[in-house]
Amino acid sequence: MARRPRSRPRPVQIGEIRARAVRQRGEQGPRDERWYWRAEVKRRPVWRGWATRDELPRLLAEVLLSDRRPEPQVADVQTVAALVAIWVDTVVQPTARSGATLKAIRGSQRRIDAALGSTRLDRLSRMALDAWVGARLRRGDSALTIGLDLTTLRRAWRWGRQVGCCPDRDLPVPAIRPIPKRPRRTPTLGEVAQVVRHLEAHAPPWASALVRLQAALGCRVGELASLTWDRVDLDEQLLELQGKTGSRVVPLRPDLVPLLRRLPRTSPRVLGVTEARVHTGSGAYLRAACDALRIERFTTHGLRRLAVDTLARAGVDVGTAAALLGHSPATMLRYYRQVGLAERRSAVAHLGHLPRGEVIELQEISGHKARSQR
Repeated sequence: MARRPRSRPRPVQIGEIRARAVRQRGEQGPRDERWYWRAEVKRRPVWRGWATRDELPRLLAEVLLSDRRPEPQVADVQTVAALVAIWVDTVVQPTARSGATLKAIRGSQRRIDAALGSTRLDRLSRMALDAWVGARLRRGDSALTIGLDLTTLRRAWRWGRQVGCCPDRDLPVPAIRPIPKRPRRTPTLGEVAQVVRHLEAHAPPWASALVRLQAALGCRVGELASLTWDRVDLDEQLLELQGKTGSRVVPLRPDLVPLLRRLPRTSPRVLGVTEARVHTGSGAYLRAACDALRIERFTTHGLRRLAVDTLARAGVDVGTAAALLGHSPATMLRYYRQVGLAERRSAVAHLGHLPRGEVIELQEISGHKARSQR
């Protein structure tokens, strides 16, 4: 039977060091009466670790004797760059539990310095932060990265208020409203044929083969990049693809068999290059081909959407198409199927073939039911 967690122990004060318990061992390891403690001197973290309450005074005394770092000089801190720099050096770097954490904070520091570094702390307003966030959204920065930078700035500001180098007010937090992107473009079969011919003349053989296979099978780039010859059966005209939804067997069209036979077998992979090379090079070759042919750019994922649209227009049921593409029917219809204006016009034209009398009868029946329910 699991032991009930003990009540949180009281904080411990040793000299200038004050330690408080954060969480009990047992959430991430065996319960051995230990708690995770966070020790600070005037809001400056000096130690973190696991200990029982009886062990803690000895550990804090050792920290108190060994802590000879000078107090941070905050009198000259007047700009955002100076604030973030002294906060990172004083608080983050001594207590960072991993190199990845420190690297992420340093990245935020560089991005903050590039735009707000010279801003005075007493002039850092909501208007300035809103302008900064808006400019980054228009530039295409992700909301996750912007949120990380705002969190870094907010933590540095909170520490600055505690040590007296920031104005004693809350830092305004702007809302991050990502700019809606236009739907990604789905190419036509004619455009794909032009791109394939261009790639055959100006790119390595694997680039044109990738585009042809994607347009014909609707598979992902990663599935073709990791495809090996031992999962290809040219006699039976079958491929076994390994994707994020698992393994599935995909039939090959007869015209794709000669294409695969022409590919060199110098590597276990069908495309003959590494997965990293496919992921980094496929988009570059595709963009260069579109620009050379003066075709509006489309991505390799647009070829997957083209396959979905082709199957839908051919009358293939949703379950079969989803099994072929490695998706659930709901996901495929929601994210990949794009209905064009011509298809909507055709649907409206079909609706126009309904007999007018049938509509009138439906309205009359509806009105009769409504009267009968009164």
